[in-house]
Amino acid sequence: MSCLATDSTGALGHARPGLAYAGLVAGLIAGLAGCPAPERRPVATPEELAAAGDWEGAAARYLQIAQTAPAEEAMEYRLEAGALLVRAGDVQRAQEVLSGVRAGPGTPAAVRRDLLLAGIALQAGRTEGAFALLDYAPASVPTALREEYHALRADTYALAGNPIEEGRELAALLSLRPASEEGTRLWRLLGGLDLERLRHLRTRPGDDFSGWVELAIIDKTMLHSREDWDTAVEFWREQYPGHASLERLLPNLRQRNLRFFPQPGQVALFLPLTGPYAQAGRAVRDGVLAGWYRHDALYRVQRPMLRLYDSHGDEPAELLERAVADGAEFVIGPLLKEAVTDLLSLTSNPPVPILALNESGNALGQIPALGEPEALPFLQFGLVPEDEARQAAERARLDGHTTALAMIPEGAWGERLLQAFRDVWQTSGGLLLGYATYRQGQDADYAGPLERLLNVTGSRRRIARLEQILQRPMSASPRARQDVGFIFFAATSESARQLVPQLRLLGVGDIPVYATSQVNEDLAADTEAGRDLEGIRFPEMPWILDPEFAGPEWREVFEVYQRYEGKGDDRLFALGLDAYNLMFRFGTLTLEPSSYHRGLTGNLYLDREGRIRRSLTWAQFETGRPKRLDPVD
Repeated sequence: MSCLATDSTGALGHARPGLAYAGLVAGLIAGLAGCPAPERRPVATPEELAAAGDWEGAAARYLQIAQTAPAEEAMEYRLEAGALLVRAGDVQRAQEVLSGVRAGPGTPAAVRRDLLLAGIALQAGRTEGAFALLDYAPASVPTALREEYHALRADTYALAGNPIEEGRELAALLSLRPASEEGTRLWRLLGGLDLERLRHLRTRPGDDFSGWVELAIIDKTMLHSREDWDTAVEFWREQYPGHASLERLLPNLRQRNLRFFPQPGQVALFLPLTGPYAQAGRAVRDGVLAGWYRHDALYRVQRPMLRLYDSHGDEPAELLERAVADGAEFVIGPLLKEAVTDLLSLTSNPPVPILALNESGNALGQIPALGEPEALPFLQFGLVPEDEARQAAERARLDGHTTALAMIPEGAWGERLLQAFRDVWQTSGGLLLGYATYRQGQDADYAGPLERLLNVTGSRRRIARLEQILQRPMSASPRARQDVGFIFFAATSESARQLVPQLRLLGVGDIPVYATSQVNEDLAADTEAGRDLEGIRFPEMPWILDPEFAGPEWREVFEVYQRYEGKGDDRLFALGLDAYNLMFRFGTLTLEPSSYHRGLTGNLYLDREGRIRRSLTWAQFETGRPKRLDPVD
């Protein structure tokens, strides 16, 4: 006799009653006949389905169970189903399920429902809808859900562009779970605020957010003295016992102070003091010396000893070895690109921190992480025109332009600037319609390349063709292309003074022109020369646009330098002065991605490749002189 089989799923709830009864009878007959009863595989629980990644299946099972569960339990099952549908990405179905949860205001079920719906609104970018659902007094939110409440409100404020309230919510969240990663997020957020704004945020001792603010103020104002930093932190500990930052952030800050706030007793300067670059080396040297002479007025730590090394003709690695043997604890330099590249390629782990005064060719700088106590920074800082070309692309895009042409000089310098400009311009969605190269020097040619770039030569050919066909002269004038938003000029002031008048001659003098700061060099107070550059926009050092930018004392020092040297280079002088001051901002720039130093050469910040970048001030030639432009939001 053969054995009869029943449905192995055993899911009688999904079968018609008649079939279920027939299966049960068949099983009984099989048992009486001596056949083994078929095994019934138990139905997977929603927890098992969720653990297996079947979130939709788990949600369906919860909803099925909710149909026969008591009212309170059914509500919890529907909330679980809604959460799983959100996780599965079925937002529409999740909203339907969650909207059907009827819970009294302020109850745990109502709070959880609103948190889930607020998360859905936030994903869709509806900040007002999210805020409306998160309109609870924090004390009324059940403790188990307060973490999620503050995390969602922080994300909503971040999306709404309100960093202050975002910070308050993160502080509240960290008071509940101090060891979370949100501490890093809050610290970076506060690091991006200036001191004046931070001081306005002070509230009262004991408030969690105020504790974070006070610690950020200490860290910004006590950067130059470990002793003062320790004293201020001890006083802060007394005011904020048990603060969330004590668990992870404060130990890391202390470790950073010990490792990355260089307070060297001796500093080595690698500069060309003889040879073809001696004048540039001396300008940088005098900028460093200006910072050194003003040291006591700015910093609480002892003034370091400076030792100068003439880098002309010496191998960078040998120079570094000699300087370290002489007792150097920090190196500023070298100045030339080739020397920086050589030193960086040979020194994977420098014996002392190094601040190079140029950028290498292909090698990247080194930014050690907190977990690498044996590694020391090798950063690169220079007056790199490629930075300005990138900022020209950014500014033009912010000004609303979408199409561009470029004019660059023949040679490697022009090609590097074009590449830097093009990378940023095209990444931001701009269209580069074309570019042309021009010759400089005695056989300079500006008109030909410019006419070809603007398609004026093509217009002339069309007119000549019509005259040939019609056998009579035409009164039409050549017409430049009309689809150009602006022109990017990579040019010196001398070249730009030849290029811009050509635009007027071609009848397109109203096309906006963006350039680099080279157009403002060697002009001094020559207003007549500046009139040939009328309308050009360019990024510039704050020090050049406003001599009083860093205070009259620096200008006085520079004027003494000019009288002594005969002709001082104010840009390289500013580079040297900024390099000296950056030495005392090394740790913050290295470990705080949002921090910057307000220098004479620009607002200075560190990128991920170990390069100090400069954010410059924008200006435009008006009536022969540069005039500062307002920043673009």
